Amino acid sequence: SPFPVPTSPVAGAASSSSPLSYQRFTCVTSGTGLEKACVREPASFLIEVVDAHTGTRLPKTGLGFVANISGPTRVRARIQDNGDGSYTGEWKPAQSGKYRILLSLGGHPLQGSPFTVVAATPEPSAVHCALRGECLRSAVVRTTQTFEVAFRDRLGAVTHAVDLDVFV
Repeated sequence: SPFPVPTSPVAGAASSSSPLSYQRFTCVTSGTGLEKACVREPASFLIEVVDAHTGTRLPKTGLGFVANISGPTRVRARIQDNGDGSYTGEWKPAQSGKYRILLSLGGHPLQGSPFTVVAATPEPSAVHCALRGECLRSAVVRTTQTFEVAFRDRLGAVTHAVDLDVFV
């Protein structure tokens, strides 16, 4: 294999036909799509190919990264070469649950891979919702009081409103 990997992160000397022409490199992954996801919403991540010695991104690498995602449902990821030494990956879970994302290059897993990601349904989570209104600080007896609720799911994203039972 042209990408020998003694340890993670993936490090290797590219083949002579590769645009990297024997430069040493590592692959760095980042992005919330490798940490959390919301059902039926795109989750994205970034892969950067950097010089192993200087840490600078290598331009126009043209490498073929692969993402294998397993979980409650079969999910395909799309990895796009940005043409600047970085690659954007995107996937969309169809069902809630725990997913395993294996990112690899030349059959070798990237640093931190596989990633475990929990995909949650976009339902309000009480601890992430926010309340606003003057009546939360003071109220007048026997008068109608109003306040606003900003509904957010457990990932912190805005979600649909639901009926509330309010007890005073």
